[in-house]
Amino acid sequence: MSNLIKISCPFCKSEKSSPWASENNYTAVKCENCGFVYLNPRPPMDSIDEKNKIGYHETKSDTFRSIKMPRINKIRSFKKRLLPILSMANLVDKKIDWLDVGAGTGELLYVIKKLLPKATLEGIEPSQQKVEMAQNYGLNVVDKTLEQIDKKYDVISLINVFSHLPEPLEFIEQLKEKLKPHGILILVTGNGGDVTASEYPDGFFFPDHLVFAGETHILQILKNCGFSIVDQKKYKFFLPEGLVIRIIKAVCCGNSLFNKGPFRSLWFVARLDNSKK
Repeated sequence: MSNLIKISCPFCKSEKSSPWASENNYTAVKCENCGFVYLNPRPPMDSIDEKNKIGYHETKSDTFRSIKMPRINKIRSFKKRLLPILSMANLVDKKIDWLDVGAGTGELLYVIKKLLPKATLEGIEPSQQKVEMAQNYGLNVVDKTLEQIDKKYDVISLINVFSHLPEPLEFIEQLKEKLKPHGILILVTGNGGDVTASEYPDGFFFPDHLVFAGETHILQILKNCGFSIVDQKKYKFFLPEGLVIRIIKAVCCGNSLFNKGPFRSLWFVARLDNSKK
Protein backbone atom coordinates (compact mmCIF):
# COMPACT_ATOMS: atom_id res chain seq x y z
CA MET A 1 0.00 0.00 0.00
CA SER A 2 2.90 2.41 0.68
CA ASN A 3 3.92 2.50 -3.01
CA LEU A 4 0.55 3.66 -4.31
CA ILE A 5 0.67 6.60 -6.68
CA LYS A 6 -1.67 9.55 -7.17
CA ILE A 7 -2.92 10.02 -10.70
CA SER A 8 -5.05 12.42 -12.70
CA CYS A 9 -8.25 11.28 -14.42
CA PRO A 10 -7.35 8.66 -17.08
CA PHE A 11 -10.12 10.04 -19.31
CA CYS A 12 -9.74 13.84 -19.23
CA LYS A 13 -6.54 14.32 -17.15
CA SER A 14 -8.29 16.59 -14.65
CA GLU A 15 -6.86 16.68 -11.12
CA LYS A 16 -10.20 17.44 -9.46
CA SER A 17 -12.13 14.51 -8.00
CA SER A 18 -14.28 13.46 -5.05
CA PRO A 19 -14.51 10.09 -3.22
CA TRP A 20 -16.85 7.56 -4.84
CA ALA A 21 -16.33 4.22 -3.05
CA SER A 22 -13.87 2.35 -0.80
CA GLU A 23 -13.06 -1.35 -0.58
CA ASN A 24 -10.07 -3.43 0.55
CA ASN A 25 -8.35 -0.26 1.82
CA TYR A 26 -8.50 1.31 -1.65
CA THR A 27 -10.57 4.29 -2.77
CA ALA A 28 -12.15 5.10 -6.11
CA VAL A 29 -12.87 8.72 -6.96
CA LYS A 30 -15.19 10.40 -9.44
CA CYS A 31 -13.75 13.06 -11.71
CA GLU A 32 -15.47 16.37 -11.10
CA ASN A 33 -14.85 17.41 -14.68
CA CYS A 34 -16.05 14.42 -16.72
CA GLY A 35 -17.60 11.93 -14.25
CA PHE A 36 -15.13 9.13 -14.96
CA VAL A 37 -14.52 6.88 -11.93
CA TYR A 38 -11.02 5.59 -11.20
CA LEU A 39 -8.92 4.11 -8.42
CA ASN A 40 -6.82 6.86 -6.81
CA PRO A 41 -4.23 6.36 -5.53
CA ARG A 42 -3.56 3.13 -7.39
CA PRO A 43 -0.71 0.64 -7.74
CA PRO A 44 2.15 1.87 -9.96
CA MET A 45 2.12 0.86 -13.60
CA ASP A 46 5.02 -1.56 -13.24
CA SER A 47 2.99 -3.59 -10.74
CA ILE A 48 -0.10 -3.77 -12.97
CA ASP A 49 0.89 -6.72 -15.10
CA GLU A 50 -0.64 -8.05 -18.30
CA LYS A 51 -2.83 -10.44 -16.37
CA ASN A 52 -4.68 -7.64 -14.66
CA LYS A 53 -4.99 -5.65 -17.87
CA ILE A 54 -7.10 -8.31 -19.59
CA GLY A 55 -9.34 -9.36 -16.79
CA TYR A 56 -7.51 -11.48 -14.22
CA HIS A 57 -8.82 -11.42 -10.65
CA GLU A 58 -6.94 -12.54 -7.55
CA THR A 59 -10.00 -12.52 -5.29
CA LYS A 60 -11.49 -15.80 -4.10
CA SER A 61 -15.04 -14.59 -4.69
CA ASP A 62 -14.31 -13.87 -8.34
CA THR A 63 -12.67 -17.27 -8.77
CA PHE A 64 -15.91 -18.80 -7.54
CA ARG A 65 -17.99 -16.60 -9.76
CA SER A 66 -15.91 -17.10 -12.90
CA ILE A 67 -15.15 -20.79 -12.68
CA LYS A 68 -17.63 -22.63 -10.50
CA MET A 69 -20.93 -21.09 -11.59
CA PRO A 70 -22.88 -23.27 -14.06
CA ARG A 71 -21.47 -22.51 -17.51
CA ILE A 72 -24.54 -23.70 -19.41
CA ASN A 73 -26.50 -20.67 -18.23
CA LYS A 74 -23.80 -18.31 -19.52
CA ILE A 75 -23.61 -20.11 -22.86
CA ARG A 76 -27.37 -19.85 -23.40
CA SER A 77 -27.36 -16.20 -22.42
CA PHE A 78 -24.46 -15.35 -24.73
CA LYS A 79 -26.29 -17.00 -27.62
CA LYS A 80 -29.36 -14.86 -27.00
CA ARG A 81 -27.32 -11.65 -26.90
CA LEU A 82 -24.99 -12.48 -29.81
CA LEU A 83 -27.47 -13.67 -32.42
CA PRO A 84 -28.81 -10.18 -33.27
CA ILE A 85 -25.28 -8.72 -33.19
CA LEU A 86 -23.95 -11.24 -35.70
CA SER A 87 -26.90 -10.70 -37.98
CA MET A 88 -26.81 -6.91 -37.77
CA ALA A 89 -23.04 -6.85 -38.41
CA ASN A 90 -23.45 -9.15 -41.41
CA LEU A 91 -21.17 -11.82 -39.97
CA VAL A 92 -23.40 -14.87 -40.40
CA ASP A 93 -22.00 -17.58 -42.67
CA LYS A 94 -18.76 -15.66 -43.20
CA LYS A 95 -15.15 -16.87 -43.05
CA ILE A 96 -13.76 -14.47 -40.49
CA ASP A 97 -10.97 -14.30 -37.94
CA TRP A 98 -12.16 -13.54 -34.38
CA LEU A 99 -10.05 -12.75 -31.30
CA ASP A 100 -11.56 -12.73 -27.81
CA VAL A 101 -9.38 -10.72 -25.40
CA GLY A 102 -9.74 -11.95 -21.81
CA ALA A 103 -11.52 -15.09 -22.99
CA GLY A 104 -11.99 -16.64 -19.53
CA THR A 105 -13.20 -20.22 -19.70
CA GLY A 106 -14.36 -19.70 -23.28
CA GLU A 107 -18.13 -19.39 -23.09
CA LEU A 108 -18.29 -16.66 -25.70
CA LEU A 109 -16.00 -18.50 -28.12
CA TYR A 110 -17.98 -21.70 -27.55
CA VAL A 111 -21.13 -19.90 -28.68
CA ILE A 112 -19.45 -18.22 -31.64
CA LYS A 113 -18.07 -21.60 -32.74
CA LYS A 114 -21.64 -22.91 -32.94
CA LEU A 115 -23.10 -19.81 -34.58
CA LEU A 116 -20.25 -19.15 -37.04
CA PRO A 117 -18.86 -22.56 -38.05
CA LYS A 118 -16.72 -21.02 -40.82
CA ALA A 119 -14.96 -18.62 -38.46
CA THR A 120 -11.41 -19.03 -37.16
CA LEU A 121 -11.55 -18.34 -33.43
CA GLU A 122 -8.79 -17.47 -30.98
CA GLY A 123 -8.75 -16.25 -27.42
CA ILE A 124 -6.13 -14.89 -25.04
CA GLU A 125 -6.52 -15.37 -21.30
CA PRO A 126 -3.97 -14.85 -18.48
CA SER A 127 -5.41 -17.40 -16.03
CA GLN A 128 -3.85 -20.80 -16.70
CA GLN A 129 -6.74 -22.55 -14.95
CA LYS A 130 -9.24 -20.90 -17.27
CA VAL A 131 -7.06 -21.58 -20.32
CA GLU A 132 -7.06 -25.28 -19.51
CA MET A 133 -10.82 -25.34 -19.04
CA ALA A 134 -11.35 -23.61 -22.39
CA GLN A 135 -8.94 -25.96 -24.14
CA ASN A 136 -10.81 -28.93 -22.68
CA TYR A 137 -13.80 -27.71 -24.70
CA GLY A 138 -11.73 -27.71 -27.87
CA LEU A 139 -11.24 -23.95 -27.93
CA ASN A 140 -8.09 -22.19 -29.11
CA VAL A 141 -7.43 -20.14 -25.98
CA VAL A 142 -3.85 -19.41 -24.95
CA ASP A 143 -1.93 -17.41 -22.35
CA LYS A 144 -0.58 -14.58 -24.50
CA THR A 145 -0.46 -10.81 -24.23
CA LEU A 146 -1.91 -8.56 -26.88
CA GLU A 147 1.60 -7.54 -27.89
CA GLN A 148 2.41 -11.17 -28.69
CA ILE A 149 -0.38 -11.36 -31.26
CA ASP A 150 1.06 -10.81 -34.75
CA LYS A 151 -2.01 -11.10 -37.00
CA LYS A 152 -5.09 -9.02 -37.73
CA TYR A 153 -8.73 -9.94 -37.17
CA ASP A 154 -12.15 -9.19 -38.58
CA VAL A 155 -13.66 -9.10 -35.08
CA ILE A 156 -12.20 -8.50 -31.64
CA SER A 157 -14.33 -8.92 -28.52
CA LEU A 158 -13.52 -7.30 -25.18
CA ILE A 159 -16.02 -8.57 -22.62
CA ASN A 160 -15.90 -7.09 -19.10
CA VAL A 161 -12.22 -6.25 -19.38
CA PHE A 162 -12.42 -2.46 -19.65
CA SER A 163 -12.47 -1.90 -15.86
CA HIS A 164 -9.03 -3.53 -15.58
CA LEU A 165 -7.33 -1.11 -17.96
CA PRO A 166 -5.04 1.48 -16.37
CA GLU A 167 -4.95 3.46 -19.64
CA PRO A 168 -8.16 2.60 -21.55
CA LEU A 169 -7.61 4.86 -24.57
CA GLU A 170 -4.12 3.47 -25.10
CA PHE A 171 -5.38 -0.12 -24.89
CA ILE A 172 -8.22 0.45 -27.38
CA GLU A 173 -5.63 1.97 -29.73
CA GLN A 174 -3.63 -1.25 -29.39
CA LEU A 175 -6.72 -3.30 -30.19
CA LYS A 176 -7.34 -1.15 -33.26
CA GLU A 177 -3.93 -2.12 -34.62
CA LYS A 178 -4.97 -5.78 -34.48
CA LEU A 179 -8.08 -5.21 -36.62
CA LYS A 180 -8.34 -5.56 -40.36
CA PRO A 181 -9.69 -2.58 -42.35
CA HIS A 182 -13.30 -1.96 -41.28
CA GLY A 183 -12.94 -4.58 -38.56
CA ILE A 184 -15.44 -4.80 -35.73
CA LEU A 185 -14.91 -4.34 -32.00
CA ILE A 186 -17.49 -5.74 -29.57
CA LEU A 187 -16.98 -4.06 -26.21
CA VAL A 188 -18.99 -4.89 -23.09
CA THR A 189 -18.54 -3.19 -19.73
CA GLY A 190 -20.45 -2.05 -16.67
CA ASN A 191 -21.79 1.46 -16.22
CA GLY A 192 -20.03 2.50 -13.02
CA GLY A 193 -19.44 6.00 -14.34
CA ASP A 194 -23.21 6.54 -14.68
CA VAL A 195 -24.34 5.46 -11.20
CA THR A 196 -23.65 6.11 -7.56
CA ALA A 197 -21.58 3.60 -5.62
CA SER A 198 -24.71 2.49 -3.74
CA GLU A 199 -26.41 1.66 -7.05
CA TYR A 200 -23.50 -0.43 -8.32
CA PRO A 201 -24.76 -4.04 -8.10
CA ASP A 202 -21.45 -5.94 -7.77
CA GLY A 203 -18.41 -5.93 -5.55
CA PHE A 204 -15.89 -3.33 -6.73
CA PHE A 205 -12.91 -5.75 -6.73
CA PHE A 206 -10.29 -3.11 -5.94
CA PRO A 207 -7.47 -3.03 -6.94
CA ASP A 208 -8.12 -5.45 -9.82
CA HIS A 209 -10.68 -2.99 -11.14
CA LEU A 210 -9.03 0.33 -11.86
CA VAL A 211 -11.61 2.35 -13.82
CA PHE A 212 -15.39 2.57 -14.17
CA ALA A 213 -16.75 4.26 -17.28
CA GLY A 214 -20.17 5.45 -18.30
CA GLU A 215 -21.89 5.39 -21.67
CA THR A 216 -20.59 8.77 -22.84
CA HIS A 217 -17.02 7.84 -21.87
CA ILE A 218 -17.04 4.68 -23.97
CA LEU A 219 -18.61 6.45 -26.93
CA GLN A 220 -15.98 9.18 -26.81
CA ILE A 221 -13.09 6.72 -26.48
CA LEU A 222 -14.32 4.71 -29.47
CA LYS A 223 -14.76 7.88 -31.51
CA ASN A 224 -11.30 9.13 -30.56
CA CYS A 225 -9.82 5.79 -31.63
CA GLY A 226 -11.44 5.96 -35.07
CA PHE A 227 -14.50 3.74 -34.58
CA SER A 228 -18.03 4.33 -35.76
CA ILE A 229 -20.86 2.90 -33.63
CA VAL A 230 -22.84 0.18 -35.38
CA ASP A 231 -25.08 -0.66 -32.45
CA GLN A 232 -25.32 -0.26 -28.69
CA LYS A 233 -27.55 -1.75 -26.02
CA LYS A 234 -28.13 -1.31 -22.28
CA TYR A 235 -29.13 -4.20 -20.04
CA LYS A 236 -30.13 -4.52 -16.40
CA PHE A 237 -27.73 -7.44 -16.00
CA PHE A 238 -24.58 -8.46 -17.91
CA LEU A 239 -26.36 -11.65 -18.97
CA PRO A 240 -29.86 -12.91 -18.12
CA GLU A 241 -29.73 -14.87 -14.86
CA GLY A 242 -32.24 -16.86 -12.88
CA LEU A 243 -33.13 -15.95 -9.31
CA VAL A 244 -31.22 -18.94 -7.86
CA ILE A 245 -27.96 -17.88 -9.50
CA ARG A 246 -28.45 -14.27 -8.38
CA ILE A 247 -28.98 -15.49 -4.80
CA ILE A 248 -25.78 -17.57 -4.92
CA LYS A 249 -23.80 -14.59 -6.23
CA ALA A 250 -25.30 -12.34 -3.56
CA VAL A 251 -24.27 -14.75 -0.80
CA CYS A 252 -20.86 -15.77 -2.10
CA CYS A 253 -19.68 -12.80 -4.16
CA GLY A 254 -21.20 -9.76 -2.50
CA ASN A 255 -23.46 -8.89 -5.43
CA SER A 256 -26.79 -7.17 -4.94
CA LEU A 257 -29.75 -9.47 -5.42
CA PHE A 258 -31.58 -6.83 -7.45
CA ASN A 259 -30.08 -4.07 -9.57
CA LYS A 260 -30.94 -0.71 -8.06
CA GLY A 261 -29.41 1.30 -10.89
CA PRO A 262 -30.93 2.27 -14.25
CA PHE A 263 -28.98 -0.47 -16.04
CA ARG A 264 -25.90 -2.59 -15.45
CA SER A 265 -24.27 -3.59 -18.70
CA LEU A 266 -23.29 -1.56 -21.77
CA TRP A 267 -22.83 -3.41 -25.07
CA PHE A 268 -21.16 -1.62 -27.99
CA VAL A 269 -20.59 -2.82 -31.55
CA ALA A 270 -18.17 -0.51 -33.36
CA ARG A 271 -16.61 -0.64 -36.80
CA LEU A 272 -13.14 0.69 -37.56
CA ASP A 273 -13.56 3.70 -39.85
CA ASN A 274 -10.35 3.70 -41.85
CA SER A 275 -11.13 7.09 -43.34
CA LYS A 276 -10.42 8.55 -39.87
CA LYS A 277 -6.87 7.21 -39.65
